[in-house]
Amino acid sequence: MAQHTRERVYQRQLDLGIIPPGTKLTPRDATMQAWSDIPENQKASQARGMELFAGFVEHTDAQIGKLVDGF
Repeated sequence: MAQHTRERVYQRQLDLGIIPPGTKLTPRDATMQAWSDIPENQKASQARGMELFAGFVEHTDAQIGKLVDGF
């Protein structure tokens, strides 16, 4: 069975020491569809939304870094 993205991210965070050993991955919320359950005609829009969110988080991280560096 292929490993899902959230499981890969969780494992990478464990490996990098970002989250402590023994931290358990929570189950996917029942209200969230699995990628395989999203209709093909909606996947491009869903993917774009994820890209936008990733950009927002990257920008936010950079700005918070500037604030932290200022103290």
